[in-house]
Amino acid sequence: MSTTRQLILNQLEIVLKAVSSVKYVELERSIPIDLDTLPLPCVFVYSGKENRVKDERAVIGKETWDWEVSLEIWTNGNVESIIGEIHSALWTNRSLGGYSVMTIRDSIEGIYVIDEDSDTKSIILNYIITYRHALGIM
Repeated sequence: MSTTRQLILNQLEIVLKAVSSVKYVELERSIPIDLDTLPLPCVFVYSGKENRVKDERAVIGKETWDWEVSLEIWTNGNVESIIGEIHSALWTNRSLGGYSVMTIRDSIEGIYVIDEDSDTKSIILNYIITYRHALGIM
C-alpha cells in the first residue's frame, strides 16, 4: 500500500514530466548528479521537513500536514523561463491528483553556477504541500 506521501510524490513526478521544457525528473536522488550525461533541464524532487497542522486547517478525524518539498533544477537555458513553467504547472495541478489540499511555492534559493565557463546553473524551488489522511493511516 502506498502512503499519501508516496502518492503525492508520484503525482509531482507526473506533473513535472509534463512540463514541455523539462527533459528528466527523478525523485529522491541519492547519488551525485552527473551533469555530463543528464539531459537538461532536469528536476530532482527532495522530501523535507513535515509539520502537523494545528490551526483552522486541521480536520476532526484526520491528520493534516504541511510538508516541505524541494525541487532542484539544473538547466543550461533561461532560469526564469523554467521557474515560470514549473510554477504554472504546479499551480494548475495544486491538488496533485486529489492527494494534496494545497501546493504552494514557499521560496526560491538563488542561482548556483558550478563552472563559470559553462552555461549550466541550478536553482532550488521550495514548496509547501498541505495534505491530510485518516487518523493513523498514512
